[in-house]
Amino acid sequence: MPEGPVNSDRGVSKGLRVGVVGGSIAGCAAAIELQRAGCEVTIFERSAGSLKDRGAGIGIPFALVELLQARDLFDVDMAIVPIKLRDFVTRVRGKDRLLLKQGFVIAATSWDELYRNLRQRVPDEIYRQGCEVKALRGTADGVVVELAAGQDATFDLVVCADGYTSTGRRRLFPDQGLRYAGYIMWRGLLDEAQLSDNTPYEGINIFAVSPLGHLIAYLVPGKKGETQPGKRRLNWGWYVNTAHADLAASLTDRNGKTHATSLPAGSVAEKRVDRLREMAREFMPRFVSEAIDLTEQPFIQAIFDLHTPNYRKGNVLLLGDASSVARPHAAAGATKALYSAVALAQSLKTQPSLESALTLWNEEQSREGRRLVSLSQRLGKALQDPKQDWPSMDEQAMRLWWKGVIGDEEWYVMTDDE
Repeated sequence: MPEGPVNSDRGVSKGLRVGVVGGSIAGCAAAIELQRAGCEVTIFERSAGSLKDRGAGIGIPFALVELLQARDLFDVDMAIVPIKLRDFVTRVRGKDRLLLKQGFVIAATSWDELYRNLRQRVPDEIYRQGCEVKALRGTADGVVVELAAGQDATFDLVVCADGYTSTGRRRLFPDQGLRYAGYIMWRGLLDEAQLSDNTPYEGINIFAVSPLGHLIAYLVPGKKGETQPGKRRLNWGWYVNTAHADLAASLTDRNGKTHATSLPAGSVAEKRVDRLREMAREFMPRFVSEAIDLTEQPFIQAIFDLHTPNYRKGNVLLLGDASSVARPHAAAGATKALYSAVALAQSLKTQPSLESALTLWNEEQSREGRRLVSLSQRLGKALQDPKQDWPSMDEQAMRLWWKGVIGDEEWYVMTDDE
């Protein structure tokens, strides 16, 4: 594929024709940054209607929030719920027990709040909805985007930000597929006002550990961005070890249809939801099982991971979950996509050629992607270990355990003090 324009005075971004495949968080962030860098951008989003809340709660570092507010990607009053502590809790012989309290500084928000902040900054005229990309093809003039509806468009650069089932990744690296991690995650979202007591969650990210796997729970903004106590929502997710042989059954909905990666809210059979609630009452702290009982439509997400050998091939790039899929334990999906979008625009603005810009970006992002996938795998192995005897752990044992898991990694935990 051609290298594209060269402009050493201002990098290569000005006038660069860029096609972005996928109009969700990663795609919108890339489009905003690239357009502001002087690129001519077009987004192709296959969904014809408005995108729905796809991920419930999201945690991102405060440093990233501040960076993106300074770059005007986020509103300065964006709805977030600060989290400053993380409690490891378990249920021992019918009683709730605190195992460890850690400093854990993070900004909790929701998928819809994050998407709204980004989408409102993307001009409607460059956001083409209902446009499914069928294939990508390199020519002497650039990269041709072939659409299912029959139209073609040619660009100097194509950024595939189309999620973990990426068309772009299948085209670039057809042998790279999702790898099942050995567990699913039950997820739920409910109004804080439904809880009999919100005290366990106030400013705290709950990690409830059990023989079946661990659960996370934390408060996020309300449906309209409310952050006042009593008007927020509780986001929870319970990772439950599930053999690969049982995965298809776990992803079969109430009508008998088996889905590839997840079951949306409202599609899970009632008997399976009833069983979830029974397991919660047996293995989870009481305040957690109450939240699961109160959740009307819990849904299921299978957990996978993936890391491609490179994030580019020629002038086609993979960004966000299209490039690497880290298990949610590292809380890095949205974070990595947002940082990658900023880094791409910066590289194109400062490097003297398109080849040097893409090479630099690819090396940096691939290295970070490998680190996050490895970290999330290590966290998942430790937190989902069915042989871990949580009831026998005291605070000192938990601190030693955690140090053995995290090592010298830089992550969200800031201190082990209250």
